[in-house]
Amino acid sequence: MVSKVGTIAPQIEKKARFIADHLIDSKLADLIFLPYNPRFHWVLAIIDLKSQTIYYLDSLLQ
Repeated sequence: MVSKVGTIAPQIEKKARFIADHLIDSKLADLIFLPYNPRFHWVLAIIDLKSQTIYYLDSLLQ
């Protein structure tokens, strides 16, 4: 899980490296779920590597 709330620059770089490493190690049939807290609520990004599609799910967007 990734959250930028209260995060300083070195922590952001560490989280970005963690995500990048997992993307490199994943297989094309994989779905990658990335829960993320941009400020005060959680959103979900889903990366479908096979179709090269990213879904962004945010309950506050209509």
